[in-house]
Amino acid sequence: MTDTHGRIVNINRSCELQTGVSEEEVRGQPLKMLLGLDSLKHLPDGRWQHDEPRPFTCRMSSACGESMHIRWTVKTVRDDEHLLRYLIYTGQDITERERADALLRLEREMLEMATAGEQSANILTHVCRALERQLESCQVAVLQMDSNERLRVDHAPGLPESFCQRLHQLQTDSLLRVLQPGLHHGQLQVFVAQDPGTQWQQWLTLAREYEMSGCWLMPIQVSPQMSQSLLAVFPRHQSHPRVHEQMVIQRIAHLTALILERQQQQEQIQYLALHDSLTGLANRSLLNEQLMRSIHRARREQQSFALLFIDLDGFKALNDTHGHDAGDALLTALGLRLKNRFRATDCCARIGGDEFVILLDSVADEAVAREVAESILALVSAPLPWGDHQLRVSASIGIALYPEDGDSADELLTRADNAMYGAKGSGKGCIFR
Repeated sequence: MTDTHGRIVNINRSCELQTGVSEEEVRGQPLKMLLGLDSLKHLPDGRWQHDEPRPFTCRMSSACGESMHIRWTVKTVRDDEHLLRYLIYTGQDITERERADALLRLEREMLEMATAGEQSANILTHVCRALERQLESCQVAVLQMDSNERLRVDHAPGLPESFCQRLHQLQTDSLLRVLQPGLHHGQLQVFVAQDPGTQWQQWLTLAREYEMSGCWLMPIQVSPQMSQSLLAVFPRHQSHPRVHEQMVIQRIAHLTALILERQQQQEQIQYLALHDSLTGLANRSLLNEQLMRSIHRARREQQSFALLFIDLDGFKALNDTHGHDAGDALLTALGLRLKNRFRATDCCARIGGDEFVILLDSVADEAVAREVAESILALVSAPLPWGDHQLRVSASIGIALYPEDGDSADELLTRADNAMYGAKGSGKGCIFR
């Protein structure tokens, strides 16, 4: 209860227990001294003059130092002449409801971002920032266990770059041995920045330098095919997470894993739709996309490019002699050779059983295209060991140049295909345009 100037007249026992102060300590003090800074925008500076005080919500600290969300309703008390005498503030602790609402909002935002096709990096950055708002005085990051079993900071919008670099440099076998059980079982692990032994002194020095009291690690378990990720929380004051903080960290880590797994599946589906399942090269669909992009770019920049149509000579006989397993092994090996031979800007595609197409970006003239084609003939003719045998084939290659031989994808592919048949008619194992 306060007077019309906002000075405390009395508080009940429940208020004493929740705030940790006695009525004697606060009697006569401004109400804002009890409710905290967040209440300033709701309380009047001078004498109360409103007939109907409005309810409001503010954050204040509990007796044990935890943040509380309190919903206040205000009732006026008047004398017989209807003059305002007192205001009675009744507070309801809605902390758990606010926490639950904030968690649901974050989960909904994550799902909406995933449904909209947002990149996983943006989702993880959003998760880090949102958790920093929900977990007081904490900084959040996503760590990745790389191929050398070293922790690397992947996303940490609130952490200094210098901390991330030094954290990566401090990796030790002792740390991995400590982390492995929790990583395997998907458990939340809590590390306290105290003195557990000389082997951890470098870690403790780093934590103290950046004013961290510990680290809470929660695995993000997606699938065995993906490297291990962890949600890392670095608290500034409290060394152990409270019950609700543990629940938030575990639920967000679980939802993050589901989103990443879904995106991994979508990426796999998209990859299979655009690549040859045997060789891993582009298929006809992806080739057409790349070819259209090259045509648009070449038109815009007035450049040229080349298309090489490759058909293997003697592949059917090899299949008949050694079996389809041998044929698949040769195609797989040839796909790997082509991947290693060409640039990322070029496109290597398998468009049929033993038919391949190479899109050479930014090729100036026929001479350059022929030079590349000659190297492909040597690449294809290299033998592949198969048991006691050597698998050998040759190739016939047709060349088409943009824009001389066509200015559309269909025209260029048809021209290169016809040139390939011209090469076969000339004796196979050669190049034709």
